[in-house]
Amino acid sequence: MERVQLVNNQTYPRLIHGLWRLADWNHPFETTLDFIQHCVDQGITTFDHTDIYGSYSCEKLFGDALKLTLHFCLKTF
Repeated sequence: MERVQLVNNQTYPRLIHGLWRLADWNHPFETTLDFIQHCVDQGITTFDHTDIYGSYSCEKLFGDALKLTLHFCLKTF
């Protein structure tokens, strides 16, 4: 994925995935995590989940999906 330099040494992928409708998808956290991983595998590493999306719920849903990775890592130790 081509990256764009916006400020000093910070670069971002040319594509950013918006999660405006994440709450409407009503997916289990595992499915959301799989989707996030798919985006990252394609080079999309920046996500827009503005606080007002989904009546302020999309940031939490995104974070809850990422917590699954942390829980998995903790269980392996």
